[in-house]
Amino acid sequence: MLNMLWKKFKRQFWKKLKFHKIVSKFPWKPNKVYMLPTRNGVILFGAATILLIVGLTYANNLILFNAIGLLLLFSFSSIITHFNLVGVSLLSLEIDSGHADLPVIAKVILQNKTVRTQQNVCVKIVLDSGATLMLSDLTIPADETNHYRQMTQVLKRGQYKLSKIILQTNFPLGIFYAWSYPVEDHCAHAFYVYPEAKGDCRLEECQRHFPHLLNAGQLVDIDEFLYHEEFIAGMPFARVDWKAYAKRGKLLSKKFSYEQIFNGYEVTISLEEKDIEKSLQRASKLIGLCHRYKLWWRLVLPHYKTEFDVGIVHYQKCMKELACYEV
Repeated sequence: MLNMLWKKFKRQFWKKLKFHKIVSKFPWKPNKVYMLPTRNGVILFGAATILLIVGLTYANNLILFNAIGLLLLFSFSSIITHFNLVGVSLLSLEIDSGHADLPVIAKVILQNKTVRTQQNVCVKIVLDSGATLMLSDLTIPADETNHYRQMTQVLKRGQYKLSKIILQTNFPLGIFYAWSYPVEDHCAHAFYVYPEAKGDCRLEECQRHFPHLLNAGQLVDIDEFLYHEEFIAGMPFARVDWKAYAKRGKLLSKKFSYEQIFNGYEVTISLEEKDIEKSLQRASKLIGLCHRYKLWWRLVLPHYKTEFDVGIVHYQKCMKELACYEV
């Protein structure tokens, strides 16, 4: 109940005083530590002040002793919190592109230039959509540079850009909140969240899901036979050695010394489809299967079309188009 009232008070307070405009216009200096008391810190300071006034009013030494103790704790906590963030700098930040059903993975490199071990340091990443990613409870040994990799929250598909990065801590008692704005020169400022790769979309059953899906197999310029290799769904049936299948009971494909193969899938998404999101998810799964088995494919959208290709660059290009597709 108290948490709900506190959050409501903060929202109304920020709206009336327009703190977000003040914060955006304030000349923040990079790598400089700023501090404010937290809610617990405000309560502690208020309690200490009340005890101090009561103790001075009634000349009660016990109450004065307790008030001075709380004020010393308040001051000590502010010093420790400040020095727990001094000397910490962000050298690199990278967020991996992934699918919408998986947590986003963020990788950071933090440097500690002091002779103290900095504890409970958090990296807060604010995105242009308003969402935040948090790498929490990072411990940085004294005078070292460490790599950290953490899974954060699940996001919807789309393209995301970094709005700002904040280093923060409330160690050791949560009485003070310290933060700093690191230099963002070596940070990747954009990443993609691809559609979920799901749906019954095996390569041999793609025609059922995509009416315009073509499985084209052509085998040309065949030269001398070399050996057999395991047949994978999507390969042209013209290369299957049926005699070997009759003997071994296993589908084997013939491998020749020189051949040019065109074996491609065309993934088409039209505006007439009822559930575009499910089509995007099946397309994501199909493209992933083609990339896994090193098959050629192309993506055809209402206002965009790629060429038949294969490889990681083509895969990322197609997945970015699916991520940014507007329904």
